[in-house]
Amino acid sequence: MKKILVFLMLIAILTGVVFANGAGGQDKPVEVRLSSRWGGEDTLATYFRSKIEEFNAMDTGIVIIGDHVTEEKAYLDKLASQFAAGTQPDIFIEYGGTRIKDYVEGDILLDVNPYLDASISLRFERSIHSGRAGAGL
Repeated sequence: MKKILVFLMLIAILTGVVFANGAGGQDKPVEVRLSSRWGGEDTLATYFRSKIEEFNAMDTGIVIIGDHVTEEKAYLDKLASQFAAGTQPDIFIEYGGTRIKDYVEGDILLDVNPYLDASISLRFERSIHSGRAGAGL
């Protein structure tokens, strides 16, 4: 569960890096659209949404706007339509595999490894969650 909070913090860091130059003294928080399949009332969905609320309450200048769809086919159809229209979410949950091949080949996705590699603390957290204490330090 701590992994999800680390994921949300990574979102905040990446968003801050991406939008820092364009913010220019604005008081309005940056909104980040996040799409997921955690729209139901099961334990994981409820927990995930509570972590988004917890992050938003931290008043970081970044607000995560959740767009959660429960049914897999509806979620995948919605993502495909958004990508085709150029209105895709800033962040979306995907479990890998061949579905994202077009997004990768179309240079639509951001490789977050350089951001992870630039932060010792994030590398340490990543190594703990992968079971390799000290890996990458």
